Amino acid sequence: MTRPSRQAAGLGALIEAAGGRALLFPTIEIEDIADPAPALRLLERLEDFTLAIFIGANAVQKGFELLRQRKKTWPKGLRTAAVGGATRIELERQGVAGIIAPKSGADSEALLAEPRWRRSPASGW
Repeated sequence: MTRPSRQAAGLGALIEAAGGRALLFPTIEIEDIADPAPALRLLERLEDFTLAIFIGANAVQKGFELLRQRKKTWPKGLRTAAVGGATRIELERQGVAGIIAPKSGADSEALLAEPRWRRSPASGW
């Protein structure tokens, strides 16, 4: 498996429980950003934005870690989108509701195909 080390253990255990042999070979690792200052400045202005788009569950975890460091909460009125199901689930786990996410697919094209992006006078977008 090529998942990051901390994310591969669960799948590896399932493979082995089913009689297979899991070979863990992480090709990437998820790390904290070297300079969090730009992200922290952005988080201070979340209320100024209309939409936040998360591109993966790792992005949600890292972003919410920074929020907690700042003792901030996710703004109730900020619309939130996720590129796929795992990202949506992680956002829900963090307490975010009303997430825009594709019903099928897990990439930016699937997210952009969602009907909510179509402009209508009532939507305010």
